[in-house]
Amino acid sequence: MKKAAGPWAVLLLLPAVLAQTLTATNFVPYYNYEGLLAVAGTVTVTCSGTTHTLDYDLTSVEAQCAGSADSEAANSCGIHVHEGTTCDDEAGSHYYEDDEASDPWASITYASSGSVGSASGTTPGVDTGMTSPELVGRALIVHGYDGGRIACALLKNPAPAPTPMPTPAAVDWEALHPSSVPNVLSVAAGTTVTFTWSSDHNVYEVDATAYDDCDFTDATQIASMSVGGSVDVAAPDAPTTRYYVCTVGSHCDSGQKIAITWAPLPTDASAAPTPAPTGDLLNPAPTAASVPSSTAQSVVIALQLVLAEVSANNATFESVVKAAPVATLSYISSPDDIVAFSVVASRRRRLQSTYTVSFSVRVAAATLASDVATALSDAAESGALNTLLAIAADAEAVDAPTAPAEIGRAHV
Repeated sequence: MKKAAGPWAVLLLLPAVLAQTLTATNFVPYYNYEGLLAVAGTVTVTCSGTTHTLDYDLTSVEAQCAGSADSEAANSCGIHVHEGTTCDDEAGSHYYEDDEASDPWASITYASSGSVGSASGTTPGVDTGMTSPELVGRALIVHGYDGGRIACALLKNPAPAPTPMPTPAAVDWEALHPSSVPNVLSVAAGTTVTFTWSSDHNVYEVDATAYDDCDFTDATQIASMSVGGSVDVAAPDAPTTRYYVCTVGSHCDSGQKIAITWAPLPTDASAAPTPAPTGDLLNPAPTAASVPSSTAQSVVIALQLVLAEVSANNATFESVVKAAPVATLSYISSPDDIVAFSVVASRRRRLQSTYTVSFSVRVAAATLASDVATALSDAAESGALNTLLAIAADAEAVDAPTAPAEIGRAHV
């Protein structure tokens, strides 16, 4: 079959990154602002590589920004990240890489809800050339309709979610009298265990030797004898096993005892957000909000394709690029495991046209993102990725892109 004409040029594998979020809260008036607006709310910045999307939910913003910004005023209704790291003084200029062709923040604005002066929405993605760690601590500035700076807050990493308290565990103390088998219970660290009974029983703690021998000499009382009752046993400070017996009559010898182990909490890989749904080659869909998953994580693998021209149609382009990681990674079984695919066109150095291809590979939660990054990087360096790209391109009857062997190792 004859292949379509036209060069694809060079495929460069960029570092694999997890989409990350930063937040700006606790807004204060800009240090020299003397107006009446007192902006409050939250701005969440979702970062995928060097592209950032701002989700804002604000009150007491400029009501005139309900329509469109003032085209005659620079920064009118703007919401931008600035280079400064304080809200007590000058915040400096917009924050982006110096060699960007133009200020990527110039067109980024918010829209308010008429006279109520509130604003909620999402900005287009902004490619600043800066990564998420470089934005931490920078000033996020809200501008008024006249372009003046009216509010400031510093970007921070989001606070970690609180660790949920384990569900309390219950011991039916009555049911263990008598008992002919060893009684053991394993619970997560931090779990409170509640003993309940309906007849004459008590609860004492002993050591392992005394537990086996039903020796109460140095036993510590947890609950005194009562006809019916309950007692909560708080979790120890560190994972351990503790031993509990009933000292009433021959109850312990009859099997009314239990060994409880507080085990370390399991460590689960954090779920990563899912990026944008498929977009048109030159008009990609906007970045989607983060969607955590309890059973898998989405690893965003960034590819940069430097092209003189695009010779394949969108569907063919996507098919060829997807086929290579599917064949490279043992963690995925089909293109369906690549859960999102989008392309962003931009201008770079030396007037080259570049297309940043971003996609997300869904892998088991136990698989580290760094494993995926390393596998793709190794394939590029060994030339295996070139072979797989050539096979995929040949199947589609188009010229194959190539990955340079000298590419640096991908990282997370």
